[in-house]
Amino acid sequence: SGWRSTRESGTVVNSNIASQSLDRIFQTERHGNTLVVLPTHSVMGTDQDQSDVELRMIVQTLRDPDLVHVVVDFAALTFFGTNLLGGVAMLWKKVRDHDGRLALCNVSAQGRDVLRTTRLVQLWKVYDSQAEAIRAVQSPPETPAN
Repeated sequence: SGWRSTRESGTVVNSNIASQSLDRIFQTERHGNTLVVLPTHSVMGTDQDQSDVELRMIVQTLRDPDLVHVVVDFAALTFFGTNLLGGVAMLWKKVRDHDGRLALCNVSAQGRDVLRTTRLVQLWKVYDSQAEAIRAVQSPPETPAN
């Protein structure tokens, strides 16, 4: 138990994250060796405690040695702030420490502006679709030509 399908393309990982409430901040899906994290709404001050609990649960999920990469899908958000970016940074560090990759997808124009302003686009690649982001992180890393 704790696993349930929400989409044909993926499986929700640990449906008990933080609580059974319908207002969770993060949904997760597993696609092979990649965990897709779907923020459902932006993290505001009052959501910070819940966000922290849910992110700790996601980090626990990433202890599974078969989960190597993370894709954060921003499809449900037009705007996000520094609280959410801090959570993404925490996931990126965890993945990077285990030679995995993190990518973002479905980021709005306003969200892309935030990523450019904060220079996070230099750290994280942004893709137009979830499928493209999953393919990118699961592909062998590019090696520089000599």
